[in-house]
Amino acid sequence: MSKTESQALFPVFERTGSTPRQFKAGFMDRSGDVVVSATFDNARPFHCGLAPVKSGKAWGALDGSGKLAIPAIADVPMRVSEDRVVFTQNGKRGIMTTDGRIVVQPSYRILVEFQEGASWMSANDLYGFVGPD
Repeated sequence: MSKTESQALFPVFERTGSTPRQFKAGFMDRSGDVVVSATFDNARPFHCGLAPVKSGKAWGALDGSGKLAIPAIADVPMRVSEDRVVFTQNGKRGIMTTDGRIVVQPSYRILVEFQEGASWMSANDLYGFVGPD
């Protein structure tokens, strides 16, 4: 499934208890058919071919086929842009590829999505830009 097709999948939430906070998340296609069963604790929409999903207390990401492309290792939902993923572990941010290979270990206090090949960062009261590798 291509990145364009994967973006045609949308999070769907199934209530599992008596309150709105008790749910499981999966994904449906444009026709409303469930493509990925509601087994995740939370989910976000696809962006650049990946969708952040939460399992337990950690976030990973699915590819358009519904397979786990990045294992659940992040503290918060991952941000995908320009074929790079910004993730957070223990309050520090790092960079990985869309297949889960870490290229910059989590060491930044602030690291935003990539735009035109660079990401704005902050570490130890220093500010600047970092490249994708």
